[in-house]
Amino acid sequence: MEQNPEQLIIRSLAGEATKEEQQVLQTWLAQHAEHQELFDSYSEIWKQRTGNNEFQSLSKSLEVLNHKIDTHQKEQRANTITWPKIAASIVLLIATTVPTYLFITTLNEPAAIVWKERSTPAAQKLTLQLPDGSVAKLNANSSIRFPKTFNPDLREVFCTGEVFFDVVKDSLHPFVVHTHEVTTRVLGTSFNVKESDATIVVTVASGKVSVENANEKQIIHPKEKIVYHKANDEFLTHSANLELDLAWKDNILIFSDTPLNEVAATLESWFGVTISFADARIGNCSLTGKYRNEPLEKILTAISFSTGIRYTRAANNITLSGTGCNPTSKP
Repeated sequence: MEQNPEQLIIRSLAGEATKEEQQVLQTWLAQHAEHQELFDSYSEIWKQRTGNNEFQSLSKSLEVLNHKIDTHQKEQRANTITWPKIAASIVLLIATTVPTYLFITTLNEPAAIVWKERSTPAAQKLTLQLPDGSVAKLNANSSIRFPKTFNPDLREVFCTGEVFFDVVKDSLHPFVVHTHEVTTRVLGTSFNVKESDATIVVTVASGKVSVENANEKQIIHPKEKIVYHKANDEFLTHSANLELDLAWKDNILIFSDTPLNEVAATLESWFGVTISFADARIGNCSLTGKYRNEPLEKILTAISFSTGIRYTRAANNITLSGTGCNPTSKP
């Protein structure tokens, strides 16, 4: 065989071998099983070199091939294959392939995204401006994560708890809000996203919003809200009372025949306190009222006055007791 076997293999894989060279190569491959094994190893490397596999795969294949070479050298010292030359060819193959691969990868690889995250504890709210000028207002016990700079195609944020968005209109760059199970997409609008353990509620104040999960997509309009029930993976659309549903962003508390269980949970979040019931049935009593920037003591006094329920407070621990609202009459 006048040419080195590795040269013929590479010419064959590159499609440059003449008909005569192909015949010589086939004769050589038929002589020993080791010859075919060498060809298969080169072929695997060539596929990874010219395909879409990651460089890590190429490196792994080279490790395997080098191990085979070392083993073969020990077992076949007298073999006519010039193993050092083969190893040199492999080094040459890496030298010509890897820099090109890394250069192309670097060109195609997007710049690393720098993420910013803000959160609010109980009794605190936060208003912030996003990179495109849109405004996000976080209720207590909420968080938002967004890039320092939005990418050219998409304005994308992640949030938990309750966040109101006033989105700058941009028809070319959709604004996408991710919660755990639901994705909300808009172009320019104002809407509220509220997630609890059981539901995700999207309420639209202006514009049009697309709300979707892995199985379903819904479009909602102003003065509508959609409730996603996590337990049964179901969307339900309702009319929205914007004054009631969005009052929190203006620091207003509105209760409309709201069970005290829900009232207590809201007050805990707004004021950073713990509220318990001396009798669990008290949680079924209800409260109606509107409170703008009112202190907690005034709200507790209003509850006591309207329901006959007493409250005691020790630091941040509040206990509601009594049966003045006749809780057994409630379901």
